[in-house]
Amino acid sequence: MSHSGCLLEMQSSQMQCSVRPIVQSYRDPIVWKKSMALVLNVYRCTQAFPKIETYGLTSQLRRAVISVPSNIAEGQARLSTGKFRQFLGNARGSLMEVERPKFCSPWTSAIWTKTKPNVC
Repeated sequence: MSHSGCLLEMQSSQMQCSVRPIVQSYRDPIVWKKSMALVLNVYRCTQAFPKIETYGLTSQLRRAVISVPSNIAEGQARLSTGKFRQFLGNARGSLMEVERPKFCSPWTSAIWTKTKPNVC
């Protein structure tokens, strides 16, 4: 049952109602907003990578990082909680793909050692 932007759930055994907000858009969750900040950060930082990395590490990082908010958005559009969880798992996997090169490349350390979105 919907009530002023919230979802009311009736627990029949205890006759209690709990209220939780309805997500109106994939842009609402904080995780999506933070993932978009990470996208901007990775794109900004990879501009400084050597040209030899254009089709290697730069491309891999950019494709993986854009997959994070994309999976969150697509999952939110699904009609079941199970599907949403599946897409959140995909987003988490893409995030791990972005994080992994920090141990392998001197160029990626700038992305992870600075905390502000405009580090590069």
